[in-house]
Amino acid sequence: MPTSPLPFVLFLLVIGPGLAWVRVRERRSPPRSRSTLRELADLAVVSVVFHLPFLTAAIALSGLAWHLNTGLLIADQAVALRAQPVQVLVTVGVAMIVAIAAAWGVALRWFPSPEGQGEHRHRSDWFTLVDYDVDLPVTPAGGPTGDDGRPAIFIKAVLEDESVVEGLLGSFTDEPGTEGRRGVVLDYPVVSRPAEGDGSPTEVEFNKIVINESRIRWMASVPMSSTAKADYLDMLMAAREKRMGAR
Repeated sequence: MPTSPLPFVLFLLVIGPGLAWVRVRERRSPPRSRSTLRELADLAVVSVVFHLPFLTAAIALSGLAWHLNTGLLIADQAVALRAQPVQVLVTVGVAMIVAIAAAWGVALRWFPSPEGQGEHRHRSDWFTLVDYDVDLPVTPAGGPTGDDGRPAIFIKAVLEDESVVEGLLGSFTDEPGTEGRRGVVLDYPVVSRPAEGDGSPTEVEFNKIVINESRIRWMASVPMSSTAKADYLDMLMAAREKRMGAR
């Protein structure tokens, strides 16, 4: 590893295309488990692929337009650097910088933009569970009011404390790098807590609830038609009114 400023800058220029490629890949692709050797190999291969054509073109152009001694540069770089320091440094430096910019640009095209793919862009198990190509329901703040004419996704989750949560999917997170920390928001959920002793499970209704992935033991989903969704909301409203009337 270089210890003085100039060799360190040269080192960064040499591996620059690889660094640019890996940087874009990490920001736009799902996280991958890669060994250090594999990462170094990627840096080296990408850097060579981009440096070779640009260095070759830059040296050829400098030889024609700037009288750079290309034969001497190819045969003995140290002698060429002493003989024509400005031409050699400018030619090589510009070629490397252009190669880095080219690697960055190609990587941007190679790895699609998150904005272009939508918020949930990678096919994780989590995403597949709720991917039914339906419009997510928009829920009023005041509680169930009836069918809004759109389908929904019914979610059932069993939590680590044996509680069972059922409700309509409102939204979810599934960004690369958030595995283990993702969550779902359920609209009009019913939480059934385990019974104590011989009693019945305790059921609690909420307007919304957020469940973190780390608390879920297993989760299932079912697409609901607008009619099934309306029946579900009517059932919740009737149960809520019955409990309020009994008080």
